[in-house]
Amino acid sequence: MADVLEPHGVTPHAACVVIRAMTFLTANLGQPPTMPELAEEMGYSTAHFTRMFSAVMGVSPNAWLATQRFKTAKELIFYDKASITDIGIGLGFSSLGTFSRRFHAEVGLSPRAFQRVGDILTDYPVRHLHLCGTTPGGSRVAGEVVLPSGAELLDVYVGLFPNRAAKGIPETGTLLPRGQTRVVFHNVTPGDYWVLATAVSPDDIGEQILTDRPIQGGIPLRVVPPGRPTTPFRVVLADPEELPAHIVVALPVLTSRAFLVDKARVFEPDVD
Repeated sequence: MADVLEPHGVTPHAACVVIRAMTFLTANLGQPPTMPELAEEMGYSTAHFTRMFSAVMGVSPNAWLATQRFKTAKELIFYDKASITDIGIGLGFSSLGTFSRRFHAEVGLSPRAFQRVGDILTDYPVRHLHLCGTTPGGSRVAGEVVLPSGAELLDVYVGLFPNRAAKGIPETGTLLPRGQTRVVFHNVTPGDYWVLATAVSPDDIGEQILTDRPIQGGIPLRVVPPGRPTTPFRVVLADPEELPAHIVVALPVLTSRAFLVDKARVFEPDVD
């Protein structure tokens, strides 16, 4: 299967079409086109365009559009301090309730809780915490991450997500201390996942909250039942340039004691 940052087998033409589609969607977040309208704009049938987009990005056009809308919502809430109602309406949601429910599902916090993240992190900074899997006695998964040159001083978040869109609360995840590249997950429910990783500055609260740094990577992974070895993973992080797979989840939800959703699943690894 294709890597998040280097989609093998994808033609340059297909990548260009998808970039044009992403640009068009980004410019029309408030009134996004339907998939038939978008496909027609790109000059393809709906089925062919959807297959092409999914082959390049690993998610459907609708799934990518959702990540872009909530990435924008996070930025507006954090930087502009805009009205949550105005943000939801501006992004095309029919009601505040619908926007709030979708935001919580994608980001892991309600919009109002997300408004307070910056202030809360001052008192409860991000820690190197590990979120265990949801199945006690489940599978063990090990692997490593590889950072590009010049990014060695960044912290790395790694998580197992059900698909290529890093949103909501993952099956398991960890924030690695600087210099650590080995990852071990425990109590993982067997199944198919994407191992998704992103590098963030330990000194930039805005970057930790918005997770918009374009150094990321990911691979598909099948976790087998306990008693059988799951193939170790290796995720190479890089700058995806024009084909980013935005991290929607608010990492402080997982890595600050103020936001932990399930304290029983969390432990603090030893840091040398």
